[in-house]
Amino acid sequence: MVTSTKKGIEQYIENQCNLYGIDALEHLSANQIAEELSISRPLASQYLNELEKEGICFKVNTRPVYFFHKKAIESYYGIMIQDSEFYDTDEFWKYILNHTNDHFFLKQLIGWNGSLRPIIEKSMEMLNYPPNGLPFIIQGARGVGKKTILKVLLQSIRFISPVSKKMTQFDAVQDQRVGKFILELEQSNERKPYITIIEHAENISKTTQNILLKYMKNSRRLPDLFILLSEKDLREYLLSELLSLFPFIVNVPELQERSKREREELVIRLFRNEEENLGKKIKLSNVVLNALSQAVYKDNIIGLQNHIRLICARSLLKSNGKSIKIHAYDLDQQDFENIKILKDVVYYIDISTYKGSKEFEFFIHAVDAFIDMYKNGGVDYLALNYYSKYKELIDMLFQYNNTFDNTHLRGIETVVADIVQVVVSRRYVNIPGNFVFESAKLLYFIQDNLDEIDRCCKERETTLKKMLQDLSLNYLQECTITDEISSLILHNLEIKTNIIFRILLILVFQRYNKSFTHCNIFGLLICHGRSTASSMADLVNTMIQAYVFDSIDMPLEATVEDFKNVLANTIDRIQNNAQIIILVDMGSLELLGKGLIDETRHTIGLINNVTTRMALHIGYQIKEGKPLEDIVNNISKSIQVDAKIFTKDSEDAILFVSETGKKTSERMMQLFIESLPEQIPVHFIFLDLMELTDDSFYNQFIDIYNILFITGTVNPNLQNAPFLPLEDLINGEHWDMICNYLKSYLTKDQMNILQNNLRNNFTLTNVIQYLSILNPKKLLDNVIMAIDILQGKLGKRLSNKALVALYIHICCMIERLVSKDAILDSGEHIERFKKEHEEFINLTNISFSQISKVYSITITIEEIHYIYKFFNDDKEEE
Repeated sequence: MVTSTKKGIEQYIENQCNLYGIDALEHLSANQIAEELSISRPLASQYLNELEKEGICFKVNTRPVYFFHKKAIESYYGIMIQDSEFYDTDEFWKYILNHTNDHFFLKQLIGWNGSLRPIIEKSMEMLNYPPNGLPFIIQGARGVGKKTILKVLLQSIRFISPVSKKMTQFDAVQDQRVGKFILELEQSNERKPYITIIEHAENISKTTQNILLKYMKNSRRLPDLFILLSEKDLREYLLSELLSLFPFIVNVPELQERSKREREELVIRLFRNEEENLGKKIKLSNVVLNALSQAVYKDNIIGLQNHIRLICARSLLKSNGKSIKIHAYDLDQQDFENIKILKDVVYYIDISTYKGSKEFEFFIHAVDAFIDMYKNGGVDYLALNYYSKYKELIDMLFQYNNTFDNTHLRGIETVVADIVQVVVSRRYVNIPGNFVFESAKLLYFIQDNLDEIDRCCKERETTLKKMLQDLSLNYLQECTITDEISSLILHNLEIKTNIIFRILLILVFQRYNKSFTHCNIFGLLICHGRSTASSMADLVNTMIQAYVFDSIDMPLEATVEDFKNVLANTIDRIQNNAQIIILVDMGSLELLGKGLIDETRHTIGLINNVTTRMALHIGYQIKEGKPLEDIVNNISKSIQVDAKIFTKDSEDAILFVSETGKKTSERMMQLFIESLPEQIPVHFIFLDLMELTDDSFYNQFIDIYNILFITGTVNPNLQNAPFLPLEDLINGEHWDMICNYLKSYLTKDQMNILQNNLRNNFTLTNVIQYLSILNPKKLLDNVIMAIDILQGKLGKRLSNKALVALYIHICCMIERLVSKDAILDSGEHIERFKKEHEEFINLTNISFSQISKVYSITITIEEIHYIYKFFNDDKEEE
């Protein structure tokens, strides 16, 4: 009896200290313990003093005296208790403050400085808000760790500020208890505020919600803090007025949404718990760790925990001695789906000494290798030797990102692909075929390990900054392109690229663009008018096939002061070591130049009365790397103004155009060039439809070129520019027109070769393969089937020419929709079309249902309207 009663007191104190730490003091006096355990006070006091003498407990000599469990308090706060008693609670609290690490509590949470960081920061703001915190909601699926996170947050808040609140916890499944407690609070004279935690808050009845709403709005007490925990989205369960009293909702991510590093740490943590429970050392293979950290569990961490216990139980039966070794064959059947074929040798991990995944260590090793190369021979030596280590890094990232299915990574790849397309089309830069793939994975890895990598960069900050500065001095164009990509990533993904990412991009660009002239001149065109400067810059850059000019379009009423302000903002973004040449259409060079030179360290060359011819002349000199002083001094000699009447003899050009962008136009152009029997002195130029329909751009274009004809997927309807539809090339029509335009460049035999090559190259399948990034055979088969179904439902057969045109258009349409670039048009005619042709819309959706399913797209009304025009305009019926 004596032993069981004394042991019961010890267990009661230990449980209270494990749950509440110093907050348990009100439950730890002799009176309170006697009442809780239904024993006499003298007996409770006797056993408590014995426990203190045995070193199991220590006491705080207030009135009444409080007894704390020594090991439980040491574990709770991560400290060692040296004293057996304290004078009062203030002395005890100061002892805790002086011996506990600042982040001790938060570091108990895996991901405290990673995926859980925004949750912790916002929750701490709520808990610390004066005078007693703000109510908030923590919600997430079962087993994501809501209660554990809240427990650690409350421990931390107690550490930051001394005990001032009582804490009560309810499960809303027992709804009546919650309502009763709130009513008792309302009638109580107790002045110390409560922290009230309500679990499964989605089960709170409307009656109890109204009681809580009334109390929170009208209570005369000091503000109580209510925290709701829920497995559901409480916006669908709470009264809107009650919900408005909770200013913040914390959403805890599911296990599979957390980083690979965090999932591995959770697996190790749970195995360590089992190691302690079983009293045996546990080792597990890297295959097991990989499989368990990849799997998706029904109840998240709880599901993972139960799964690990079953594995340990299975392995325990086979173990001998004091250790357990867990092999791949100890896993469950579903775990084998998550086993990836590893190139590495299988090895076993001692979970007591495990320090995290090796990918991060490899990344840091690679960064240090790049730094060593830079220190040994500067940026030129780095640029020459970085690639082998870079490829090793990319191979590691490939393994890292392929260990689980991640929609977030695929989203990053999609956006990066769009960003690179924009930059490449403007900058005339070469990139390797896997550049998007590699840069997206690098970006994802850095974000997935952001805190650790930021810490790594901070430790090497001085060297990395010097390395980036030297790279920008030697590789200005590569650095400018990298800055533009980084800026677009920030604006479109809200990810700020770090210094390592930028350094690696510069190195990749310099490797694949040896033809870059490493001059340090930045060209800028500034003109009055809506698109005068931008059209001129696009034209010059297109002709030179290099990005030598940026542009600024100014309003007609702009003053010299306006020019200076706009220029100052632009120059701020230009690398410090660059010289700048500015071409303006009108204005005082003296005033403009003096105003700029006072605000910048750049050397600036200013040239007035710019023309397209002048810009082209200067652009070629910039590309050739001529000094700024020579360009400016020689311009007046090189550019002469003639005034006479003459007949224009422009250079011939063939234009290729598509409504789906420059990439499609370029593919058509390459296919046509490959069909020529030999090179001819004709300019082949690919353009976007929007560029070609810009009057300002087109007018400047025809001043330079004589357009033989335009071909492509859509007619731009331009005067004095014959259009040859792509479907006519496929059907073998109008080849005589092509031969007529090229007769001055090709012999009769060469004409025959050209026709044969066009016949072979411009087949429907080959064209689709060139125009789309999707699988051409599968794409074309699906499109033909959908059009056949639609023709049958409409009872109308299209002509062969219209069918080919529609096949091409639908294939391009699918690529647009897959890449989220659909035609958008909210005009009145679209609304009218929806009302007048509801049957056609429904039949189209039915006919294209297989395509929608295969490519996960939705055919928009605007696209259906475009399809309708094919059927409406074609006259061949059956």
